[in-house]
Amino acid sequence: MERFITANLTPVETDRFLTTILFAETVKSQGPVASEDATPTLSKYQALIDVELQKFKAVEVERAGNRLVARFDGPGRAIRCAVGLRNAAAKLSIDLRSGVHTGECELIGDKLSGIAVSIGAAIMTKARPGEVLISSTVRDLVAGSGFEFCDRGAHEFAGIGSRWHLFGVLTS
Repeated sequence: MERFITANLTPVETDRFLTTILFAETVKSQGPVASEDATPTLSKYQALIDVELQKFKAVEVERAGNRLVARFDGPGRAIRCAVGLRNAAAKLSIDLRSGVHTGECELIGDKLSGIAVSIGAAIMTKARPGEVLISSTVRDLVAGSGFEFCDRGAHEFAGIGSRWHLFGVLTS
Protein backbone atom coordinates (compact mmCIF):
# COMPACT_ATOMS: atom_id res chain seq x y z
CA MET A 1 0.00 0.00 0.00
CA GLU A 2 2.82 2.38 0.91
CA ARG A 3 4.49 1.80 -2.44
CA PHE A 4 1.22 2.67 -4.21
CA ILE A 5 0.64 5.80 -2.15
CA THR A 6 4.20 7.04 -2.53
CA ALA A 7 4.23 6.15 -6.24
CA ASN A 8 7.33 4.03 -5.86
CA LEU A 9 6.23 1.73 -8.64
CA THR A 10 9.12 -0.52 -9.47
CA PRO A 11 8.23 -3.09 -12.11
CA VAL A 12 7.61 -6.58 -10.80
CA GLU A 13 9.83 -9.12 -12.53
CA THR A 14 8.12 -12.27 -13.63
CA ASP A 15 9.62 -15.63 -14.40
CA ARG A 16 8.87 -16.24 -18.10
CA PHE A 17 9.80 -19.57 -19.66
CA LEU A 18 9.11 -21.66 -22.72
CA THR A 19 6.84 -24.63 -22.09
CA THR A 20 4.38 -26.91 -23.82
CA ILE A 21 0.88 -26.82 -22.40
CA LEU A 22 -1.72 -29.58 -22.62
CA PHE A 23 -5.39 -28.83 -22.06
CA ALA A 24 -7.73 -31.81 -21.88
CA GLU A 25 -11.36 -32.22 -20.92
CA THR A 26 -13.97 -34.90 -20.97
CA VAL A 27 -16.75 -34.06 -23.38
CA LYS A 28 -19.15 -36.98 -23.06
CA SER A 29 -19.29 -40.57 -21.98
CA GLN A 30 -21.22 -43.56 -23.15
CA GLY A 31 -20.66 -45.94 -20.27
CA PRO A 32 -20.77 -45.93 -16.48
CA VAL A 33 -19.63 -42.31 -16.13
CA ALA A 34 -22.94 -41.19 -17.64
CA SER A 35 -24.87 -43.03 -14.94
CA GLU A 36 -25.42 -42.21 -11.29
CA ASP A 37 -22.93 -44.91 -10.22
CA ALA A 38 -19.96 -43.24 -11.86
CA THR A 39 -17.63 -43.08 -8.85
CA PRO A 40 -15.59 -46.25 -9.62
CA THR A 41 -15.08 -45.22 -13.24
CA LEU A 42 -14.14 -41.66 -12.31
CA SER A 43 -11.66 -42.98 -9.74
CA LYS A 44 -10.07 -45.19 -12.41
CA TYR A 45 -9.93 -42.25 -14.79
CA GLN A 46 -8.25 -40.01 -12.19
CA ALA A 47 -5.69 -42.77 -11.49
CA LEU A 48 -4.98 -43.07 -15.23
CA ILE A 49 -4.34 -39.33 -15.39
CA ASP A 50 -1.79 -39.68 -12.59
CA VAL A 51 -0.01 -42.52 -14.42
CA GLU A 52 0.16 -40.68 -17.75
CA LEU A 53 1.34 -37.41 -16.21
CA GLN A 54 4.10 -39.20 -14.32
CA LYS A 55 5.12 -41.28 -17.35
CA PHE A 56 5.65 -38.17 -19.47
CA LYS A 57 7.18 -36.03 -16.70
CA ALA A 58 4.37 -33.50 -16.69
CA VAL A 59 3.82 -30.79 -14.13
CA GLU A 60 0.13 -30.66 -13.29
CA VAL A 61 -1.12 -27.09 -13.34
CA GLU A 62 -4.83 -27.64 -12.75
CA ARG A 63 -7.29 -30.49 -12.37
CA ALA A 64 -10.84 -29.40 -11.73
CA GLY A 65 -14.06 -31.08 -12.73
CA ASN A 66 -13.65 -32.48 -16.20
CA ARG A 67 -10.62 -30.31 -17.10
CA LEU A 68 -6.87 -30.96 -16.88
CA VAL A 69 -4.02 -28.55 -17.56
CA ALA A 70 -0.41 -29.75 -17.52
CA ARG A 71 2.93 -28.44 -18.72
CA PHE A 72 5.85 -30.28 -20.26
CA ASP A 73 9.49 -29.63 -21.04
CA GLY A 74 8.92 -30.70 -24.64
CA PRO A 75 6.11 -30.95 -27.18
CA GLY A 76 6.71 -34.63 -27.98
CA ARG A 77 6.01 -35.60 -24.38
CA ALA A 78 2.85 -33.50 -24.35
CA ILE A 79 1.55 -35.16 -27.54
CA ARG A 80 2.34 -38.65 -26.25
CA CYS A 81 0.65 -37.85 -22.95
CA ALA A 82 -2.45 -36.48 -24.70
CA VAL A 83 -2.69 -39.60 -26.87
CA GLY A 84 -2.17 -41.84 -23.82
CA LEU A 85 -4.87 -40.00 -21.88
CA ARG A 86 -7.28 -40.19 -24.83
CA ASN A 87 -6.70 -43.93 -25.29
CA ALA A 88 -7.00 -44.68 -21.57
CA ALA A 89 -10.19 -42.63 -21.30
CA ALA A 90 -11.69 -44.38 -24.34
CA LYS A 91 -11.24 -47.75 -22.59
CA LEU A 92 -13.52 -46.38 -19.87
CA SER A 93 -16.04 -45.10 -22.45
CA ILE A 94 -14.98 -41.51 -21.80
CA ASP A 95 -14.39 -39.13 -24.69
CA LEU A 96 -11.56 -36.70 -24.17
CA ARG A 97 -10.57 -33.74 -26.31
CA SER A 98 -7.16 -32.12 -26.04
CA GLY A 99 -5.21 -29.11 -27.24
CA VAL A 100 -1.44 -28.71 -27.18
CA HIS A 101 0.58 -25.52 -27.73
CA THR A 102 4.14 -24.39 -27.02
CA GLY A 103 4.91 -20.83 -26.05
CA GLU A 104 6.32 -18.52 -23.47
CA CYS A 105 4.42 -18.42 -20.17
CA GLU A 106 4.87 -17.06 -16.71
CA LEU A 107 4.17 -18.59 -13.35
CA ILE A 108 2.28 -16.35 -10.97
CA GLY A 109 2.02 -18.21 -7.70
CA ASP A 110 0.90 -21.65 -8.81
CA LYS A 111 -1.02 -20.34 -11.84
CA LEU A 112 0.30 -20.47 -15.39
CA SER A 113 -0.32 -17.28 -17.34
CA GLY A 114 0.34 -15.73 -20.73
CA ILE A 115 -0.97 -15.70 -24.28
CA ALA A 116 0.33 -19.24 -24.87
CA VAL A 117 -2.04 -20.47 -22.16
CA SER A 118 -4.98 -18.76 -23.85
CA ILE A 119 -4.01 -20.23 -27.21
CA GLY A 120 -3.69 -23.75 -25.78
CA ALA A 121 -7.13 -23.52 -24.17
CA ALA A 122 -8.64 -22.20 -27.39
CA ILE A 123 -7.09 -25.03 -29.41
CA MET A 124 -8.72 -27.58 -27.11
CA THR A 125 -12.15 -26.04 -27.72
CA LYS A 126 -11.77 -26.75 -31.44
CA ALA A 127 -11.00 -30.45 -30.87
CA ARG A 128 -13.67 -33.02 -31.53
CA PRO A 129 -14.41 -35.75 -28.97
CA GLY A 130 -11.47 -38.17 -28.99
CA GLU A 131 -9.23 -35.73 -30.87
CA VAL A 132 -5.83 -34.30 -29.97
CA LEU A 133 -5.25 -30.95 -31.74
CA ILE A 134 -1.93 -29.15 -31.85
CA SER A 135 -0.76 -25.77 -33.09
CA SER A 136 1.52 -25.36 -36.08
CA THR A 137 4.20 -24.31 -33.58
CA VAL A 138 4.06 -27.74 -31.96
CA ARG A 139 4.01 -29.50 -35.34
CA ASP A 140 7.13 -27.61 -36.42
CA LEU A 141 8.93 -28.42 -33.17
CA VAL A 142 8.35 -32.18 -33.48
CA ALA A 143 9.29 -32.44 -37.16
CA GLY A 144 11.16 -35.70 -37.73
CA SER A 145 9.84 -37.30 -34.51
CA GLY A 146 7.61 -39.81 -36.27
CA PHE A 147 4.28 -38.19 -35.49
CA GLU A 148 1.60 -38.07 -38.16
CA PHE A 149 -0.90 -35.24 -38.46
CA CYS A 150 -3.92 -34.22 -40.48
CA ASP A 151 -4.55 -30.61 -41.44
CA ARG A 152 -7.48 -29.06 -39.56
CA GLY A 153 -7.17 -25.64 -41.14
CA ALA A 154 -6.66 -22.12 -39.85
CA HIS A 155 -8.76 -20.88 -36.95
CA GLU A 156 -9.22 -17.51 -35.35
CA PHE A 157 -9.72 -17.35 -31.61
CA ALA A 158 -11.73 -14.58 -29.94
CA GLY A 159 -9.55 -12.20 -27.98
CA ILE A 160 -6.29 -13.64 -29.35
CA GLY A 161 -6.17 -12.02 -32.74
CA SER A 162 -4.21 -13.80 -35.42
CA ARG A 163 -5.20 -17.03 -37.14
CA TRP A 164 -3.66 -20.28 -35.93
CA HIS A 165 -3.16 -23.33 -38.12
CA LEU A 166 -4.18 -26.53 -36.32
CA PHE A 167 -3.34 -30.17 -36.88
CA GLY A 168 -4.96 -33.34 -35.59
CA VAL A 169 -2.67 -36.04 -34.21
CA LEU A 170 -3.04 -39.29 -36.13
CA THR A 171 -0.47 -41.24 -34.12
CA SER A 172 -2.24 -43.70 -31.83
